[in-house]
Amino acid sequence: MNLTKRDFTKGLVLAAGFAGFGLATVQAVDVIEAEARATAKEAYIYGFPMVEYA
Repeated sequence: MNLTKRDFTKGLVLAAGFAGFGLATVQAVDVIEAEARATAKEAYIYGFPMVEYA
């Protein structure tokens, strides 16, 4: 099975969308900039090698 970067990205977006349905809604004021930056950094570090390998 050939997994392209585009297909991988589509899967991530769908997974993130479906994951949000079961969770409580988080207000924008609940997430501070430092938390958002740390989460984005972790997502990049975890996801980049998979995208590059594919």
